[in-house]
Amino acid sequence: MTSEAPAHSIIGASSAKRWMTCPASVRMSEQVTTEEEASIYAREGTAAHALAEDCLKLEMNAADCIGDEYEGFTVDEEMAAHVQVYLDIVREHMANGYELYVESRVDLSWIDERMFGTNDATLVKPFEDAKIFDLKYGKGVRVVAENNPQLAFYALGPYKEYQVKSIEAFIVQPRISDGITSTTWSADDMDNWADTFAKAVKATKVPQPTLQKSEHCRWCPAIGICPAQFDEFNDLPIDADVSTLTDEQVGEILSKADLVKSFLDAVKIQALNRATEGHAPPGFKLVRGRKGNRKWIKNAEGFFPVDTFPDLYETKLLTPAKVFKLRPELADEKLVTQEAAKPTLAPEDDPREAITSGAEIDFD
Repeated sequence: MTSEAPAHSIIGASSAKRWMTCPASVRMSEQVTTEEEASIYAREGTAAHALAEDCLKLEMNAADCIGDEYEGFTVDEEMAAHVQVYLDIVREHMANGYELYVESRVDLSWIDERMFGTNDATLVKPFEDAKIFDLKYGKGVRVVAENNPQLAFYALGPYKEYQVKSIEAFIVQPRISDGITSTTWSADDMDNWADTFAKAVKATKVPQPTLQKSEHCRWCPAIGICPAQFDEFNDLPIDADVSTLTDEQVGEILSKADLVKSFLDAVKIQALNRATEGHAPPGFKLVRGRKGNRKWIKNAEGFFPVDTFPDLYETKLLTPAKVFKLRPELADEKLVTQEAAKPTLAPEDDPREAITSGAEIDFD
């Protein structure tokens, strides 16, 4: 296993669940020539992974990097604490002669030449066993290790290369409760996964691959050009007075809201790209948007020393959370006020207890 960073794979590990569910998404994704700008959450996750990589390679703790910048994010106490959870778990399993590989390339070209990726951390004992670790820094959707095709993709790398007899796979998602899960696969399990991937790859190559909508459509590169997404609008009463909608209609619309928003955002990106190439959609034109906010150049403070221009600077008390973390001895809840949790809608499978009566709702 090498530590070279590969190019993006169209049938890679992180998208495995999507392309295995919807084989047609592979061919459509190849038609998308521009990538959507990464969200702030994605960039924050990239920063956390870069921090974890440095700490494992340089044998540091995350707290040693507080104040350092990764991918435009400055490491603070919160990020350091979460990443340290991941570091501790990897290091806990490093004993007994395992060899550590960090951000190592996984090559599954023996299944298909397009199948490769990069695993966060891998521990290997050749001809015996291996352990793989996947850091998930997000906190919106809980990810579990069991039956996880992304982990199986990563596991097939050391399984084939080092001929191990079993692999233990970990998901470490430190920002949510119950975010650390694991599963163990035998050699027979890995052979079954290899067959499953081979069949899934074959399904992407047929003349008319299956187009299957699922919860993974939200993150599909082709969502903005996918014909199946138009079906989401067919039964939506877009022009209706919302006060006249039935409970069933409201529930159906809410269940599609995130997917529809992702689709519309992707369509807007497609439209802008096409307009910049000279063919704007009918009814639209390309114009200059608003200018960005003015920002000081780097080191502008040197032109305005605080001793000479004290009125140009401001200071404020840190938030209670930051103060109590920095100085626990100052924690005093009598100095803190906090708004009550407001009611919010959530899917039925949300782990939080449902509010069943109006008396439980605090509208203050």
